[in-house]
Amino acid sequence: MSRILSVLILIEKAEYHFHNDVSDAYRGDVYGAIRATHEPSKKYVGKIDYAAGRGHVHVHMIDVDKAHQGKGLATHMMNHLKAEFPHTKVHWGMTTPEGETFKRGYYKHKQPVSKIDKLGYSYSQ
Repeated sequence: MSRILSVLILIEKAEYHFHNDVSDAYRGDVYGAIRATHEPSKKYVGKIDYAAGRGHVHVHMIDVDKAHQGKGLATHMMNHLKAEFPHTKVHWGMTTPEGETFKRGYYKHKQPVSKIDKLGYSYSQ
């Protein structure tokens, strides 16, 4: 089972492809990752591993390649995660100092999910 949410966006004149790769589902819980690749090289540049279910999304890990940090990739991946599970509360678990800085900045400056809905999603199963 793999459901993919796919979006292509432009950040600082570079194209990034974001997709939600659901790897497993069990009793209403969903396990997956929001992945980011740099276009046209198709190089993996970041991901958010998560588990979602029962009204909550648990963020297990956020990883962005050092060469692509500071461009808003983690923010865009979180926005896509929130768009995929709009009526859920995010639980962060333990965070690194960098993760804590991102979390505080995300909630202070995050874009409304309604803006994401206008980007144009394509789904495949």
